[in-house]
Amino acid sequence: MNLRPGGPNGAWIARGLLAAGGLVVLLAAGIAWLDAESPPPAASDSAEPAEPAPIAGDDGASASAPLAADAPTEDWLGLTTLDTPEPTRRAAIAVVAARPDLAPALVDRIGSEDPETARHAMYLVGDLDPPPAAAGEAVKARLADVLAIARAIDPAAPDSREQLYAQAHLLADGVLAAAGGLRRAGIDLRPELRLMAAATRDREKEPPRLIADAAERIAAGFDRQDREGPPVPAIVPP
Repeated sequence: MNLRPGGPNGAWIARGLLAAGGLVVLLAAGIAWLDAESPPPAASDSAEPAEPAPIAGDDGASASAPLAADAPTEDWLGLTTLDTPEPTRRAAIAVVAARPDLAPALVDRIGSEDPETARHAMYLVGDLDPPPAAAGEAVKARLADVLAIARAIDPAAPDSREQLYAQAHLLADGVLAAAGGLRRAGIDLRPELRLMAAATRDREKEPPRLIADAAERIAAGFDRQDREGPPVPAIVPP
């Protein structure tokens, strides 16, 4: 079942699957969408403060533009995070998608030492159609980080699940969200997703295995698409 427009699995599946466990408290489906605060208007005794100029999002909606159209790409990328109101986020995605310097800026954010920054950037990979090809290796590097974290945890430890989620759930969530976007860019993440499932399954101990089950389900969904082809659009009678 396609839960995300424009992608076979994408961010929405990853959010739903990883939000199910009570042990994981900062996953995408559990993050509250925060209303961005507008900068305080200049004092005026006689006129209402002017509203910022609207910019069009890729879904045709308009959103207030908190940045100048020629603001640096890094500044616009800061508005593509998951805690940005969705209309503003979609408009920012439309802006950065057209920037020639998107690839290096996005790769830098995926490789950030801050797992939350990396996670936001990988969600953006899942939303772009297609993302820059350079993002593929960057996402694979973060998946390798998840593997290293998982393999360093003794699966026999009674708290192996808690250790795994505390250290790796943000990166794993981002990797899962990026998989659909990378597929649209011609990058097949299935072998790496199955490695991640194998490395995390025993550490998660029992269902719901939020990382392993999600990785297997996404890879299986891509297998099914290869066998059956893309969904046939419904024909609406006149």
